[in-house]
Amino acid sequence: MFKALDKAYLTFKNITGTLSKGNGFHLNPSYIDLVPGSEAQQVHSNNGTRFVLVSPSSYNISDSNTAKAVGLNLSKKMKYVVAFEGGFDGWNVYSERTWNDPTSKDFEALTQAIDVLSDPEDLTTDFSVLVTPDLNFQTHNVATSAVLEMIENRGDALYLFDFNYEYNIPGKKPEIIPSDASQALSSSDMLSSYSAVYYPDSQLSDSINNLNMWLPPSIVGLATIARTATIENVWQPPAGSLRTVTDNIVRMRKRMKHNDREILKKANINPITLFPGSGFEITESRTTQANFSALSFIHNRLLLGYAKKALNQILRPLLHQLKNESLKTEFKNTVTPIFERIKKLNGLETFEVSVNGSDEDRTTLNGVITISPLYPVERIVVDFVLKDGGLTYNQ
Repeated sequence: MFKALDKAYLTFKNITGTLSKGNGFHLNPSYIDLVPGSEAQQVHSNNGTRFVLVSPSSYNISDSNTAKAVGLNLSKKMKYVVAFEGGFDGWNVYSERTWNDPTSKDFEALTQAIDVLSDPEDLTTDFSVLVTPDLNFQTHNVATSAVLEMIENRGDALYLFDFNYEYNIPGKKPEIIPSDASQALSSSDMLSSYSAVYYPDSQLSDSINNLNMWLPPSIVGLATIARTATIENVWQPPAGSLRTVTDNIVRMRKRMKHNDREILKKANINPITLFPGSGFEITESRTTQANFSALSFIHNRLLLGYAKKALNQILRPLLHQLKNESLKTEFKNTVTPIFERIKKLNGLETFEVSVNGSDEDRTTLNGVITISPLYPVERIVVDFVLKDGGLTYNQ
């Protein structure tokens, strides 16, 4: 038995506090042959308060063209009725998400996820980089702001967010204008040393399904950060021709020329472009922090995150020890080797570990770690000096 299924039947409406009804479907929409007062009947009744259930005729379940199936015949036929479309139980996985509506079930689910991830001491939520490819700060500002706030409160991770890369306007060719991206980010609330963004979007090959898909470039950024941390260290800049992960990149939406890249760089947006002869490349590794400092760079933010995680583990045995000079010395001896290793592996220029002598809070040991981070080389300038006899001039 086959019958066309109206997609409207699969549209799930979010349940509000008033249990407003929406559209749904059920294999027994009229509660046929259910014993009054039974558990099964009660379940169906509860569903009925939330959904406008589809008529049984929609399933074409009948013994003939005119009579509905009942009793044992109904049970036999109902078990073969399945809607292979849009998910199950009335949830349409193809419907547009409502991330920017704080009253929606989507946002409620996101809030629950944020609450779980907000605990930096839980081993099950130990992460260094968070990516939300289904969100963008232009369309889902409420959601991306909530995620960034959680990352900032944790203090040990980086958030890669995205632009709205929907350029396909009916009747118009796709337009990728770097100045628009610059203006959009500059006027947003996503300027932070705990976040970074890339531009434009990229087409990646899916070898499993044998197709190419346009995907947010945060995926390329994440892959590059992960491989750099694995092969080298987290404090190496995740950009450049040697580190950019290009394995599955087919093309970028538009090649970012020199002027395009300069516009994006000034707005702290990391361009991804194609250089003839060398391939695809992330040309910058900036966070979106507004004011320039060492934390304007992704690798320095990841370095601090790494250090915080390490210190959180190795310093716990010092808790509840008596506060005296011996404990202060032990603090220095415990912390110093971590930063000596980072310096040795080309992560720091210099560092110093000390203990604040203030005793205003007798139950707190105030350690101070002063570090001088390294900056990445973003430009190489070469001066040619030509000498002709006694004449010297620069070109």
